[in-house]
Amino acid sequence: MSKIPPKPLYIYRMVHFDNIKFVLSNGICSKNYMQPSTEYVNIGNDTLIKKRDTYPVDIKPGGVLGDYVPFYFCGHSPMLLNIKTGRGVPMQPQEDIIFLCLELYNVIEQCNEWIFTDGHPIDSFTEYFNETKDLDQINWDVIPLRYWSVTPETPDRMRQKQAEFMVKNFVPCNCINKIYTYTDKRKKEIENILASLGLDIPVEIDKSKLYY
Repeated sequence: MSKIPPKPLYIYRMVHFDNIKFVLSNGICSKNYMQPSTEYVNIGNDTLIKKRDTYPVDIKPGGVLGDYVPFYFCGHSPMLLNIKTGRGVPMQPQEDIIFLCLELYNVIEQCNEWIFTDGHPIDSFTEYFNETKDLDQINWDVIPLRYWSVTPETPDRMRQKQAEFMVKNFVPCNCINKIYTYTDKRKKEIENILASLGLDIPVEIDKSKLYY
């Protein structure tokens, strides 16, 4: 068991810049809830996405992983590294990756159906949970690490680093606390999109590289 971090506790969703207007117009939707337009840029691993589409969730509220919007508990994820390097996914410049930051307990208040895992969801060792009392099952010492290579002393570190919080179907945009960008150019572009949609969400450049 691991001590749960104090409130506020944040979760993060990576989105390609080209998808930001769609997300801010429609909310953060799962793949099975709303099919995006043909212009939607996929930044994930196609093979893994297809597997998630049918991977069963055996606890309430049930369904398959494709029914859920996944969030990480941190930046500097293995997925981001793959996107930066093109390992198994199309390589993308960092300035095109945008981080949506949401406060966990606010999401729980507004979204009734959710689950979380203690590691990568598609791993035979991973456990699923649907009660906040079990957040201590996540290894919070591993979550913020910027290095996660497997060693004899830390054989489960990479799996644990990829723990996810998942919301079924849809998360409204009013759950977004802040948007982080890599460059000032993207910050200004997103601020213009927000203004055109009548949304008031702070946008910041990640100058401290907490996420990128």
